[in-house]
Amino acid sequence: MRAARLHGWVKDLVWFDGDRRPGDYIIVQIGASHYHLLWDTPDNPNIWQKLTHDPSELASQLCGGNLFLEAPLLTGAIFGDFDKTSRAQYCSVVLDEHPFNRRGIHGVRSERVRKEFNIRYWTNPDDSVTSFVPGLGVTEYVYRHHGTTANCDVKLVEVYLPKASR
Repeated sequence: MRAARLHGWVKDLVWFDGDRRPGDYIIVQIGASHYHLLWDTPDNPNIWQKLTHDPSELASQLCGGNLFLEAPLLTGAIFGDFDKTSRAQYCSVVLDEHPFNRRGIHGVRSERVRKEFNIRYWTNPDDSVTSFVPGLGVTEYVYRHHGTTANCDVKLVEVYLPKASR
């Protein structure tokens, strides 16, 4: 198991206003293929302390509902909480794969060939599409709520990578 601690995530932008603070998140990698996104909330506080002091305590919290990525990403793959529905709602679906060629992102060499995957998460009240490039991360995030004005459309414009990853 490996983990990364984040302050702020693209989903924080959905209901953003000037007074809202970024959330605290953890991405937990289980094995070579499963990446879970957890966040500190009043109902689930101190996740990082639990993870660093007793990782086995977190095992019960790692489920399909917080599975963020399942590698390798393949077009048509479905992952997430299958108990919710059989129609690919409340699950992530890899919509497509295409060459990542967005030039002009500071810190990314354009001559390196990379694949970008579009992953859709659809529920009854909303849907989102996360564009993801392995080795780079989230490159675009689009969120639409059906019934309110909560919308978000953001794109990666700058990244700092170790020289070997560029």
